[in-house]
Amino acid sequence: MARVMTEYERSLEEFGKTWFRQGRDEGRAEMLYQQVGMKFGPGVAEELRELLGESSGPDRISEAARAVIDCATAEEFLTRVRRIP
Repeated sequence: MARVMTEYERSLEEFGKTWFRQGRDEGRAEMLYQQVGMKFGPGVAEELRELLGESSGPDRISEAARAVIDCATAEEFLTRVRRIP
């Protein structure tokens, strides 16, 4: 016999998915800050944290991560990150 989910159960499930995604994005951002700190220095990592803000989605984090690879200098990196929508 099929079980019907209640609205409460659906909301709990959606909350769990959202919480997992949010935690995953925060983990990715922290790893990005560490990589930027190793390549360009802690000051640049802190500036990146301020530029991306608290609610950086996966697209912004991914774009900044690509910039770490593509850019040779901190100035070039920060210029590119500032252009991320």
